[in-house]
Amino acid sequence: MKNKNITSPAEQTELGDRYHEKGDFAQAVHWLKKAAEQGYAEAQNKLAFCCRQGEGVEQDSAQAAHWWKQAAEQGFAKAQRNLGYCYEDGEGVEQSHEQAVFWYHQAAVQGDAAAQHALGGCWYNGQGVEQDSGTALHWFVQAAEQGHAGAQFIAGLMYRDGDGVDADYYAAKEFFQKAAENGDKEAASQLESLEEEIAAADDYENENFDLALTYLKEEKYGEALPLLKKAARVCNSTAQYLLGMFLFQGENVEEDLEQGIGWLERAAERGNEDARELLDSNKEYIEDYWKRTSFKEEWVKSHTAVAREHYERGEYGLALEMLKSATILGDAGMKFQLAFMYYNGEGTEPDYETAEEMLDDAVERGWQDYAPLYYEIARKYHDKGEYEEALRLCKKSAKAEYPDAQFMLAVMHYHGTGTPANQKTAVKWLKAAAKNGSEAAAQGLEAFKELHSMEKRSAVCPWCDTALEAEKTFSKNKIIICAECDRPFARVDSNESRRIGVKLSGKYPKIKCEFCGGRMEQPAASLKYGDQVLCKKCDSLPDICRYSYISGGVFHKLARIDCLHCNNYNFVPVDTGGAALERLCGVSLKPYWVVDGKTYAKKP
Repeated sequence: MKNKNITSPAEQTELGDRYHEKGDFAQAVHWLKKAAEQGYAEAQNKLAFCCRQGEGVEQDSAQAAHWWKQAAEQGFAKAQRNLGYCYEDGEGVEQSHEQAVFWYHQAAVQGDAAAQHALGGCWYNGQGVEQDSGTALHWFVQAAEQGHAGAQFIAGLMYRDGDGVDADYYAAKEFFQKAAENGDKEAASQLESLEEEIAAADDYENENFDLALTYLKEEKYGEALPLLKKAARVCNSTAQYLLGMFLFQGENVEEDLEQGIGWLERAAERGNEDARELLDSNKEYIEDYWKRTSFKEEWVKSHTAVAREHYERGEYGLALEMLKSATILGDAGMKFQLAFMYYNGEGTEPDYETAEEMLDDAVERGWQDYAPLYYEIARKYHDKGEYEEALRLCKKSAKAEYPDAQFMLAVMHYHGTGTPANQKTAVKWLKAAAKNGSEAAAQGLEAFKELHSMEKRSAVCPWCDTALEAEKTFSKNKIIICAECDRPFARVDSNESRRIGVKLSGKYPKIKCEFCGGRMEQPAASLKYGDQVLCKKCDSLPDICRYSYISGGVFHKLARIDCLHCNNYNFVPVDTGGAALERLCGVSLKPYWVVDGKTYAKKP
């Protein structure tokens, strides 16, 4: 009796859970359905599982998909991911990889690790989206950092193989270790093989390292450093030593003691004597650095707290200075806050270039929610008329699946703002934005389709400039006869049509022009009785061709027939044997042969 009085969907769901744990699935479904029918997303998600498994109810994949969709549309991440599975496998719904990607993405941006892993798989395999290993790796790493063993293993493989990213054995080793700790036996095997490969590696020929040395000789340190990093990540000990030395000493490059020491230690471990000597000669300094660093974190926390207090009181200048001091350890969150303040002009004049620099630094150090700010900076550049800068920043945001940026990219590509106009690219970004929930993009896509459809149903005759419209689409390169001038042309695209001439390939029967005597060529199969043939040489259109295709590729001479009833005339093949023809007036006549202005009932 007590249970009957439970009306709260949360309590009903909890009661359904208890029945499910006891194995009383019928009662579990009873209470979960009560909560689900009240729109409670958690209950809808759990009821969907029961429907899919046939627990307490007859197994019904379609009903499971129905309840998952109800919960997914309320933003319930687990249901969004499960609905994505349904669309990917075609279970309970019509299979659609595009819909699978959409729902995986909705759950992934909420931090659902399994959805991030599934979304990474879609990008990697090109299912529902254009294949992109770099984007796939992004989502695999997101899931891996939450402890998803499968994503950790795949991320390890991609870093090892340089798939979607520059090869990095150390990053690969870290992901393999995490996956192995989570019980992935294949990851443990790959980790063992990678460690053997690292141990056996020597300073083999490396294109990045060779090019880096060339730049160093030319004192182009900015170009050399990224190449040294690429070589160092695949265990080139000389590259590790040079990279560590530059970062440690801060000569010609920005100093980074922590990174510099790390690369020197890796080089020393691989037997590089120069690296070992540099570490030994600076042993006391390095030890002192680590001691100072241990206190620095507490110092940064205190500065951050003070900066927040200043900000909340509207003392933006003081907050800005405190934050700048607090970023010496490279905290990603503080870098992002600085970028935001430079963008808004809080405590300083708006400085979009510095805001982008700070934001880039934050992203490099692991900040995830960066897309909206890139987009906002892009809008500022757009408003200033700096369209190329706007386009560049918009791409950074769009690649992170931010729909507003994707829509802006579509508009810029469509109108040719900051880039040559490209309708195909515009449609690509419209579709991406629409998939990610942009209503404006969805409406724009429909409008574009309608406009494109109208363009396909219209054409302008290149002979007489008559505008033609049709109920059906004018297919590209298909011959059209103008209703005004009765001349043939072909539609090249929505803005251009071309006159139909003749092909002089020597493969087709020749036809003589009755005006200039020029020889014309046409495919035999394309001509039938009464067809008009255009002479390209004299650019004339005869009333009717002097030859007509009858069958088997054979051409026959035509003879003129006059209608004695209505004074109309037409041409008929000479060797048809005088078969009766139906004229425009409807009177059946026998053909007469016209020779030198005289008419004969039989062939003379």
